[in-house]
Amino acid sequence: MTVISRSLLKRLSGWCLIVFLYFHFIAGCRDIGQELDRYLAGAHDLWNFDGAVSVSRDGRILYSRAFGLANQAMNEANTPETKFFIGSISKQFTAAAIMILHQDGLLDIDQPISAYLPSYPSESGKKITVRHLLSHTSGIPNFTDDIEILLQRTEPVSPDELIARFSSRALEFEPGTRFKYSNSGYVLLGRIIEAVSGQSYEAFLHKKIFKPAGMLNTGYGRREAAVPNRADGYTVGDKEVIVEALRVEYSMLYSSGALYSTVGDMAKWDSILYAGSILTQESIDEMTRPGCGGYGFGWFVEERFGRRHVFHGGFMDGFNATFERWPDDRLCVIVFSNEDEAPVKKMARGVAAIIFGREYVRPVSKKPSSVDPDLLVQYEGVYEMINGTYRFVTREGDTLYTHMQGEPRRTLLAQGVDTFFFASDNTKTITFSRVNGSSVTGLEIVDDGYLISTQKLSGGEADEILIDRDVVAVDPFILKRYEGTYEIQTEFGRRSAALLVEVVACGDHLVVTLHDGAAVEIFPGSHTRFFHMEADFVCNFIVDAGANVVGCSINMAGNVVNAVKVR
Repeated sequence: MTVISRSLLKRLSGWCLIVFLYFHFIAGCRDIGQELDRYLAGAHDLWNFDGAVSVSRDGRILYSRAFGLANQAMNEANTPETKFFIGSISKQFTAAAIMILHQDGLLDIDQPISAYLPSYPSESGKKITVRHLLSHTSGIPNFTDDIEILLQRTEPVSPDELIARFSSRALEFEPGTRFKYSNSGYVLLGRIIEAVSGQSYEAFLHKKIFKPAGMLNTGYGRREAAVPNRADGYTVGDKEVIVEALRVEYSMLYSSGALYSTVGDMAKWDSILYAGSILTQESIDEMTRPGCGGYGFGWFVEERFGRRHVFHGGFMDGFNATFERWPDDRLCVIVFSNEDEAPVKKMARGVAAIIFGREYVRPVSKKPSSVDPDLLVQYEGVYEMINGTYRFVTREGDTLYTHMQGEPRRTLLAQGVDTFFFASDNTKTITFSRVNGSSVTGLEIVDDGYLISTQKLSGGEADEILIDRDVVAVDPFILKRYEGTYEIQTEFGRRSAALLVEVVACGDHLVVTLHDGAAVEIFPGSHTRFFHMEADFVCNFIVDAGANVVGCSINMAGNVVNAVKVR
């Protein structure tokens, strides 16, 4: 009979425990992977998500998968190696570059920006520090809020031309006293990097960050340069149809948002932030310490799921991205989309909830209920939010739509009595409130645990905001007089094809064509006032005493520009 020693039994028991724990761990990972597959496939099917996702922990990739198409015309699929534009996620690399210069003793973040950019207007340049730029507390107006930028965002521009757009403007508040997100500040940081290092912004990031981190698929976007394996951008058009997004010129974003990357490269960046090989721990702590507005340097910082959560999103025409870290758990979730309305933050936090075993919003299929079209009339109107912005609800036949000022309309589908869900994201709901079951007095939007309440305006208040869309008949001879080329006037006096619009008569209305070929149909509300049937777009033509058309005033979502007829 074979005798097994006690010591051997102990060793065998130990090995059995290790094997058991190993296979239990593998099974757990497999279960989480399957749940992530179900969740993200649902987001692809129901939330218009096309893109790539990466989940890593302790520097080890737990999950990496792509969904949908990188290029619809060529039927090219997204992969984890597809390059996406990451918009404002670029800010953390701009902030990191500044901190590298600070570490090397070449720059002091508490010095005024005039020390590095002596040509910047002295009154502001001596008050604003580099720290103020990093933390969005400088008070410098955000140049991307200007309507001229929206009109010119397909044309190349130099950093100095960008700076000229805001450098002479008055500060919105005393530096350091408030938080207000400003791309202008991060443009200035890019120029400071160049001035101090003697290198271009692009070259400095490549040499000091991307190459040392092994991020070989990350770089600065150029519209004229072909970048292999780069996704095209898409957006949701009218009637919820996915269309190609406007091709933005990335120099317009510069150091505030012009970078592209892959989910794999960004996972490498997450690992680097623990290693201390590029940024010191002191620099990382400074960048991720929440200040005014819960913002560090290139990062928002909060608590979520009872854990410290450090993140930043990035949006631009055709792309929506988020990079989210739970540093105490060493968890990183990256979601990049080349459809710009995909709810990437909701998705990233849903993925984290799966990892942490917490509750989350699941993509589910919903069948809409039928609603009496006469009832839909009661919901139409203007709803004011707490921050002074407005949400519009309109009806067309038996379909209800909603939009914020300046945004496209979104289809609402009935879920129940006074409750609707968004066709593009059926977990986002609108519930209309009533007084004693009678007239509608407001609405509430619920999305991923957030509640937004609004109050319905009535009478004159609503009339001042609503666009009167009653069409009147105008003589075709009068319509022909408006035909021609109009040049939008800017305070910078820069002539640009982007600032020219063409107007032609078409039957009973006019068609305005912008420089990028986008055509807008506008209909007469009077002999001189024309409006778009859906968008917040109104054009008022100006006629002189001799009945000559000399220009027009265009109101786009509350932003007004004037144009002169040049031919």
